[in-house]
Amino acid sequence: PPAFLADSITLSMAVWRTPNENPSEIRQDIERVVHGVCEQDHWLREHPPQLDWWSDWAPFWIEKDHPLTQTIARAYRSVMNEEPQYMMWHPTTDARWYQDAGVPSIIIGPGDYRFAHTYNEFIELNEISDAMKIYALAILDWLQYE
Repeated sequence: PPAFLADSITLSMAVWRTPNENPSEIRQDIERVVHGVCEQDHWLREHPPQLDWWSDWAPFWIEKDHPLTQTIARAYRSVMNEEPQYMMWHPTTDARWYQDAGVPSIIIGPGDYRFAHTYNEFIELNEISDAMKIYALAILDWLQYE
């Protein structure tokens, strides 16, 4: 067992939110919980933690009926012979900043997103060729090329 106690600790965490959630309300809720826990401890009551909110990467959203979403969906159906699955994805992407600049964006790519940026991340080779076909068909459709 350890023979000493640290005199400080730094804890970092990411808080994911949906586009319709208010970031200041989320911060207030988290601070209320942390300070409520501190009130239950004699030492933490006298030495409350300092909470530092250093970044807010807002989520982005694109509607299912947006022309870009529909274009990608048509290409996906054509290549994969199945309906696309629509979902939210927690990690942040450059799509947030593109949306802020008025550029519609969508996230679609090969592989299983659950393995993205994990130990032994991988993509099956056929998934890469399928993705390239989807991208090519979507680009041609978006540009109205026949």
